[in-house]
Amino acid sequence: MSRLSRRIRGLFIGGLGLFLLTGCWDQRAIEQRAIVLAIGVSADHHWTLLFPNVTVTASSISSLGRSDEFYTITAKAESYQKALHRVQLQASREVSTGDVQLVDLSARLTRGQLARIMDSMILTGAIPAQVWLAASQTSPSTLLMHPSPQTVVPVYNLSSYFDCPACHAADFGVRAWQWWDRAVTPGVSPVLPVFTETQEGAAVYQILVYPVQGKPLLMPRQATQGFAYLMGKVKSGTQKVNCDGTSYMISPIIDEATSRVRLTPTAVDVRIVIHAKGEMADMPAGLLITRAAERAIEQAAAARLVQLSRLAIHWANQTHTDPFGYAKRAAWLDNQTAAAISPQALATLPIQAVIRAHVKLQGEGLAR
Repeated sequence: MSRLSRRIRGLFIGGLGLFLLTGCWDQRAIEQRAIVLAIGVSADHHWTLLFPNVTVTASSISSLGRSDEFYTITAKAESYQKALHRVQLQASREVSTGDVQLVDLSARLTRGQLARIMDSMILTGAIPAQVWLAASQTSPSTLLMHPSPQTVVPVYNLSSYFDCPACHAADFGVRAWQWWDRAVTPGVSPVLPVFTETQEGAAVYQILVYPVQGKPLLMPRQATQGFAYLMGKVKSGTQKVNCDGTSYMISPIIDEATSRVRLTPTAVDVRIVIHAKGEMADMPAGLLITRAAERAIEQAAAARLVQLSRLAIHWANQTHTDPFGYAKRAAWLDNQTAAAISPQALATLPIQAVIRAHVKLQGEGLAR
């Protein structure tokens, strides 16, 4: 075969290959796709997919109610794949899940049930591993459609909540891959932020903790605050403290936490130091703050952070959970001691914690 013939044959085979490859020529236009922004999963296997309303335009936004900017399709199924198939049967356009921003899960789903849901959604590559996860005690489908006056399409307010950690008291955002990783790692109890419906949309005041077995547990509000300080998650916190009979408000508060852990056969010993800084947000009018008074306020605020942190540790010991991951870290540092403890028992060990906190007031002016 001549060189020219071989070249022509190569061009023909290459052209045929390009023709057979999937390319842009078979992709559907954006108006032919139903883009999923959020998914809700109830305890009784109802899957709700939320879509932006394609009839919304720049000129129509002002005349539409907030509840008209999105719509949902719900299907009952035992798995994500079946749910997606049944939703597709009801949709007039191709359902696309590659841009999902949030998955909201019923607070009644157990750790095992949630793990199976994550397996079907993430391991198959159907849902981005970076998607935000959250829980709700009310119906997930109701929460997904809960309107917010702060955002309009194509922005979805519930996922935007976690996109701005400094906008809220604490950064409780959990990615899907983070929950899945903690769920399969001995010595840590996975957590999810819990949405509470508000007039502005929704807010997170508590977390849900998943024990080794049984139903997830709702951490009380004050203990959740302590958890945030222990984990260095406070980004814009607020604390009211009393000093010598006078009330002061410190806000915003930002904290960092460091800890040293040691594993014993019967417990996890932890030494924790919290460093926080904040500004004086409110104090009695006309009161002059001296340096001595400022130090007393700092000490009172530090005592408050220690109190909240102890509440979180006490709750974890009562529920035999470890949402902080102290046991996981301690086991990694001491493999010999960890070998004598079963993986299931590791996260149930009691936590013996010594906690110290330091608060530094900063800012300008007399209110400092």
